[in-house]
Amino acid sequence: DLWIYRPEDNQVMMGEFPSFFGDGKGASFLSDIKLIRQKFNISIENTDSNDYYILKLLPVKKTNDLSYINLSISKKTFYLEEIVTYNSYGDETRIKLVDIKLLENPEDSMFVFSIPYGTEVLELDE
Repeated sequence: DLWIYRPEDNQVMMGEFPSFFGDGKGASFLSDIKLIRQKFNISIENTDSNDYYILKLLPVKKTNDLSYINLSISKKTFYLEEIVTYNSYGDETRIKLVDIKLLENPEDSMFVFSIPYGTEVLELDE
């Protein structure tokens, strides 16, 4: 299950992970490195940044929903710190990964979400 909490709108969107993200939408493509190699052409972007390598992922199969993805990889730690997806409408979705801690066996309790009282719940597949 996927939960997206939007406190500024007092909303929680919930649904199935695959039906919302589909092929390559959001960050779902990161779940399997084979998907990245099969579904994207990858290049390194020229950048003035001394802190990050920028990988540009162009989908092999063109869609309106996804034009390309930029991944920001720290030159110091080699951690993925930002994912930015772009679509053909000029929209971008930015996901920043902060305070990264690599745990071998995270507790299940880390993945429990309680809906705040009074929050509107929307189904993602509607």
